[in-house]
Amino acid sequence: MKKKIILKKSVAKKGVKKPKLIKAKATIKKKIVQKKKQVSKNGNKKGAKKSKCKGKKKGIKLTNKKLMFCKEYIIDLNGTQAAIRVGYSEKTAQEQASRLLSNVMVQKEVKRLLDKRAKSLDITAERVLLEIARLSYSNMDDFVSFTSNGDPYFDLSKMTREQAAAIESITVEDYYDGRGEDAREVKKIKLSLAKKNPNLNLLCKHLGLITEKHEHTGKDGKPIELINLKVDQAALRKNADAIRKILRS
Repeated sequence: MKKKIILKKSVAKKGVKKPKLIKAKATIKKKIVQKKKQVSKNGNKKGAKKSKCKGKKKGIKLTNKKLMFCKEYIIDLNGTQAAIRVGYSEKTAQEQASRLLSNVMVQKEVKRLLDKRAKSLDITAERVLLEIARLSYSNMDDFVSFTSNGDPYFDLSKMTREQAAAIESITVEDYYDGRGEDAREVKKIKLSLAKKNPNLNLLCKHLGLITEKHEHTGKDGKPIELINLKVDQAALRKNADAIRKILRS
């Protein structure tokens, strides 16, 4: 009977402890679930900060060398030279430049730098077109005056800034004409304006007056005719043998 009592006591003890452990685990799980729900509803400030940091990290994926390449590239828009200046070898510079310029992040950084420079210099499409127009429509009559005898001479005293933009170069040469007492001082001025044709072509292309057409059709818009030429190999050999005999003789 004593043994039976002991067993009952041990069973009773175990039976009491187990429900307590299960209840404790269940309460902990409930608390964790409740916290997760609160975080999902109200938002976790720490989590938000982490997400912002992640966003910043995603935006800065370029290494220092790639950033340097972008800055060097916008100087002259020469990828090979930019790669050499950054530190790549001359043998692989062209290949490295091609690889870097095909990178989407590098392209975005180059565009950002170019846009920044254009904004700081106030470079706009309107200003570029206006400058091309000034070069295209420049006239020598804006810089030359005539005497009563009809002799031309340069008069730059009334030249405006817009007119000056069309001048490519001014050369002044002083020398004496003649010898001894008959020698006289001569001043020779040479003024060159910007070439019209290239600038007019740019304007015409912009206005759609000139279109580069590459025709890939046959005559009168018909499909290209393909002619199959049949070569008589035997006749070619005969002709070749005849030519050899003539040359030997």
